Amino acid sequence: MIVISDTSPIRAFHHLGLLPLLETLFGKVIVPPSVLAELAQQDRFANIDFANYPFIQATAPQDQFAVAALKQELDLGESEAIVLAAELKADLLLIDERHGRKIALSRGILTTGVLGILIRAKAKGLLPEVGSLALKLRNELGFHLTDAIIDEAKKIAGEHS
Repeated sequence: MIVISDTSPIRAFHHLGLLPLLETLFGKVIVPPSVLAELAQQDRFANIDFANYPFIQATAPQDQFAVAALKQELDLGESEAIVLAAELKADLLLIDERHGRKIALSRGILTTGVLGILIRAKAKGLLPEVGSLALKLRNELGFHLTDAIIDEAKKIAGEHS
């Protein structure tokens, strides 16, 4: 399975202490260089030592013209991730940004975000619940998750409010 990731899913799972879960679910996860750069920035987020996560591998997209065109609408990480997913004929693109997902889907790229990954992990018996993790992402990382979105994720995951 070929899985490409944008910045937010890796940052979210690192924050939750669940980054190895991505390896369990997907094996190798490929990220473009700009995503590695975003994740390595020393800002309000904890630094990620990628030496501890060899399943995350960097690969640069070849078509820089396509990246530049997408960069008119999206940030560099999302642009590179979408172009790379298309070039590698990825089975799945991990991306949370709504406009980026819409563009990827319009290009025939299957997407899922952090909540979708959490739901998948719970369905496989790898997590006890989704709701508290979603709240943690919203409250601690500032993920844009409304109560309605969290309630829907919990419903899909078979959790009751």
